[in-house]
Amino acid sequence: MDLSNKKLTKLEKNIFVSLFNLKYLNLENNKLTKIEGSVFVSLINLRYLNLENNLLSKISFNGICKDVSINLNSNCLKNITIDSSIKLILLYKNMPAVQFPIIRKNTIKDLKINVINSIDKKLYSESIIDLYSLSLNYSYQFVNIFYDETLYGLNKLTVVDFSNNKLLSFNNNLFCKLQNIKTINLSNNYIKSVNINNLFKLKSIDLSYNMITSFNILNCPKLKHVNLSCNCIFIFNETSHRYNYLNLSYNYLAEFSLINNYIKELDLSYNKLMLLKITSNSLLNLNVKNNFLSYNYNIYCFNIRSLNMSNNLLKYIDKLTFSKLLYLNLESNYLIISEKAFIYLIKLKYLNLKNNNIKQFNIHLLTFIKKIDLL
Repeated sequence: MDLSNKKLTKLEKNIFVSLFNLKYLNLENNKLTKIEGSVFVSLINLRYLNLENNLLSKISFNGICKDVSINLNSNCLKNITIDSSIKLILLYKNMPAVQFPIIRKNTIKDLKINVINSIDKKLYSESIIDLYSLSLNYSYQFVNIFYDETLYGLNKLTVVDFSNNKLLSFNNNLFCKLQNIKTINLSNNYIKSVNINNLFKLKSIDLSYNMITSFNILNCPKLKHVNLSCNCIFIFNETSHRYNYLNLSYNYLAEFSLINNYIKELDLSYNKLMLLKITSNSLLNLNVKNNFLSYNYNIYCFNIRSLNMSNNLLKYIDKLTFSKLLYLNLESNYLIISEKAFIYLIKLKYLNLKNNNIKQFNIHLLTFIKKIDLL
């Protein structure tokens, strides 16, 4: 049901009393200032309620369907009352600070708040004791620090998203009590140093688009996905961990060495690499595009499927022995290639040799390849 842009100022108590099957209710862009929770009690199948861009300062959701998602963007909220397991609340340009004691008798599971000005030293209150997902992002004005105590008591948290803020730093104390945390997103901040220890269930961390120069993770045995792209990393020594995915693109690495049989995807593109040594039986995808590799590279990855070495300084290839390789990109180098260079690549489906110094090439030796780009 779409009741948006109707200039509504008030909702009568029994207005939705017979709409038992209603799943979508849009009250966006009206002039509602106050809503009593009993208005929505009869909407037992409601899944989405849009109250965006009204004049609400106080709202009650007592008795509302537990599976509903609510959009409260662009209001003037000062007080919210909830007593059910609401799936998601979106607050945008509402509260002057993140403060939860105003919310009573609820078990909110997933909370996202955009564009806040400041944050309490400690977020914990009975209202969010069962919170498993917390997103506090796009707080461009003043939020540049989270205190060590900020997340204390939120022991059920599994997902934390503090991306797109102005965070200058954080230390392990922020997360150390969150033994159920699985996903952390701190991308698009101003963090320079990272130290994380003893998060035994952590699986994924996104630290992209920061100013990180120092990175240290210890005792996170389930960590598989690490994104450190677009930082200021010159040296990376954390290569003994059991990561499946590691993104170090757009950094300042001049050399990189890895001996690891857990890594599956590695992105080192857009660095300053002149020395590369990788030994791995698990690596499937390797991207070293846009570096300064010429002779000093050794890649011993017998199960690799995709290799991108375009836009480097490669001058000669004699023989490649990646028998399971499917994709090979050598575009924009200075290559002179022997006729036997690719004969062992029996599963190769795509080969890109554009913009090289190749003057003569016997393409009949590569009839098994489906697509070859030479020009």
